[in-house]
Amino acid sequence: MKRHTTLAVILFTFLLAGGSSISAQEEPKPAPKPEGKANWYKIEITMNEFQEGKKTNTRSYTMEARENGAPAQMKLGDKVPVATSGFKGAEGGNLVNVQFEYIDVGLNISSSVKEQEGRLGLTISIDQSSLVTPSEPLGEAPKQPIPMIREIRMDNTAFVTLGKPSLVASVDDPGKENHKYTVEATVTKLNP
Repeated sequence: MKRHTTLAVILFTFLLAGGSSISAQEEPKPAPKPEGKANWYKIEITMNEFQEGKKTNTRSYTMEARENGAPAQMKLGDKVPVATSGFKGAEGGNLVNVQFEYIDVGLNISSSVKEQEGRLGLTISIDQSSLVTPSEPLGEAPKQPIPMIREIRMDNTAFVTLGKPSLVASVDDPGKENHKYTVEATVTKLNP
């Protein structure tokens, strides 16, 4: 009898230990799904400038972007100091303690690609600014013309055909008569 009791206790302990070890084990997790291979694209951007219908300038820029990823960005230009405050010393004369704010002037391009319903969409943003000096002074003072910042901005999303140039933006320049800008983009897939 003692032997059966000992055997029953061992069996009971074994079952109890085995059951708790089974319940303590985590159920196997499914293997993570492999992400699809990301498509990468080369974006060739051509900015054309026209005066009275004749092309006067062409600039080209190349970027790479991942499909549905963060936009590819490019920035070219200068930081121009603009005096925001200052005062004359006790004896007059030149301004002292002049404080400046810096303004970005140049070209900013941002572009991204997204496949949608079997078509490729290209979103492009171009911000071009430059310093221009008016032909005559503004107001009564100062007697010399003050440079101004001139800006043209184009934002657009267009469907493009791979490997073929596509017109993605066009703007008539309101500051210059018969002046126009166009932006063409050629998108090619980098990975098969």
